[in-house]
Amino acid sequence: MMRWAPGDNTLAVMARQPGAPWKIYRVAAGGGPLQPLTPEARNEADPDWSPDGASIVFGRLPNLMAEPAATKSIHVFDLRTQKMQTLPGSQGLFSPRWSPDGRYIAATTLDQHKLFLYDRSTQKWTVLATRSVADPAWSLDGRFIYFQAFLEEGQPIYRVSVPDGQMQQITELGHLHSPDIVDYAFAGLTPDGSVLVRARMWTGNIYSMNLDDQFR
Repeated sequence: MMRWAPGDNTLAVMARQPGAPWKIYRVAAGGGPLQPLTPEARNEADPDWSPDGASIVFGRLPNLMAEPAATKSIHVFDLRTQKMQTLPGSQGLFSPRWSPDGRYIAATTLDQHKLFLYDRSTQKWTVLATRSVADPAWSLDGRFIYFQAFLEEGQPIYRVSVPDGQMQQITELGHLHSPDIVDYAFAGLTPDGSVLVRARMWTGNIYSMNLDDQFR
């Protein structure tokens, strides 16, 4: 999981070294060393940037991938002050996404069965959708959140308007068929607002190698 910073000059990357927790790192677009976001020894996951690039919001991994006894919440790390805060009422939420205008933060429940919206001006959460939700993504104008209902027949992609929660189906992925494709998944929006879909390939190839040439 990775996200471009505003201006496209830095990536926030979720990664880990062998035997170590999942961490969030920053890396320059042109390459260079990975800079850990925090010094803590806990898992960090699914980062997203504030619109001004001054903060990063992130969550904690679900129990099946992380510390089963640890509290899972949404956190905001201020890159200027190097301080971290926990969003009030965010216990049990994951996969945060900051709105383009900075007012809202969307997040899903850890079981991905609800989509929540946090209003930073009121510091309150509201429920936007009560269906399976995967990989939410804001529209560029901030009026909608797109997501894939991965447990529904056809795995449809919806968009829900903010903040009233009106739902509209955009398309479904169940009609896409190819002998080389295992499945399809919603991967976000392109710069012009088109839906981006990721295809997972299942293709086997046969190779040969001349071992005499290899070990001469």
